[in-house]
Amino acid sequence: MLKKVGQPTPMTVHPGFTFENKQLTGIWVAKFEAGMSGTSASLTADNDTGINPTSEKFVSVLPNAETWRYISVGNSFFNCLNMNVESNIYGISSTQVDTHLMKNIEWGVASYLAVSQYGNTPTINSSGQQEGSADVYHEYAGGKNYVANVSQSTTKNVTGIYDMCGGNWERVAAYYDILDQNLKGYGLNSFAETPNKGIELVETYAKYWDKYEVGEEEKKVKKSNDTWRNTDIWKNDGSEQANQKRIDVTKEKYELMRKKADGTYRIGDGLYEAINDYSYYGVFTDNETWNWIKKANTTATEASWDGLGYYNGDFTLIGNCVLPFMARGGYWGDSTRAGVFALGDEGGAPSYAGGFRPVLVV
Repeated sequence: MLKKVGQPTPMTVHPGFTFENKQLTGIWVAKFEAGMSGTSASLTADNDTGINPTSEKFVSVLPNAETWRYISVGNSFFNCLNMNVESNIYGISSTQVDTHLMKNIEWGVASYLAVSQYGNTPTINSSGQQEGSADVYHEYAGGKNYVANVSQSTTKNVTGIYDMCGGNWERVAAYYDILDQNLKGYGLNSFAETPNKGIELVETYAKYWDKYEVGEEEKKVKKSNDTWRNTDIWKNDGSEQANQKRIDVTKEKYELMRKKADGTYRIGDGLYEAINDYSYYGVFTDNETWNWIKKANTTATEASWDGLGYYNGDFTLIGNCVLPFMARGGYWGDSTRAGVFALGDEGGAPSYAGGFRPVLVV
């Protein structure tokens, strides 16, 4: 129903407060990015491991602690999902509380609170650092000192949510339905091969993931022995026609982002509502390195992504047809491009700049 001119807009409960078609009693968003605890916890080693009742590594959410990176999106998902397994260390009852990797719509809950009259648009957590000359990086929840860094909180005091601007790129439970091998490769057992079609989400986990539609042209690009590089969309022939096709495919994705599978419009996730422009990948310059298209309304020859004018300067990338997962917030090296509405495409592989955050709903 359309409201009449001059009438107040009706109040709407944010869709992030609905889970399995039921309105929630409450939602707990982890105050900090997830960290790792346990007898074998080591953030300079291989941390891409699933959790089980006998695991020596487990999720912790603590201030000033080093955050858990170098982990795939699939293992991030199952680590959070299994926080309420029987006899878990947290004392969580699986019959009363559901734990999971933060969904994109739940990121929307926290980000909208931050930019509302009741919140604070947080400053960047820039605590990431490289260890000497080695390929080892560290990053800390709350910027190492959450009490002093209250500007990084969504409420500008210690009661708020930290690390939503910078810190790590946070993988959220959201994906583009592009049927690509990376869904199963890094989404692990939450995705499976569908005969004669591609990789799809396992129905058991449908309630835990936000699914975003893409156009039929993009679904044709399936990564199989890297043959996707030779498709019409990403063919590196340098022609204006090929570049324009990529632009058109990305624009179609931008429009489809705001629609759910049932055709209704999606609200509350901090994407289409908050994005006033976006960037997308161009061709491989040497069959290995991505080039950039600067903005949706620029020509294919403009290949810089500096100085993008999105909401509050937040960076938005939506155009890579083989990076199916979403990440939010930016990381410590993104400077002013990081922010609560920042969006990146993700392959889901372990990364020094890729973290995650659990959510509990009641």
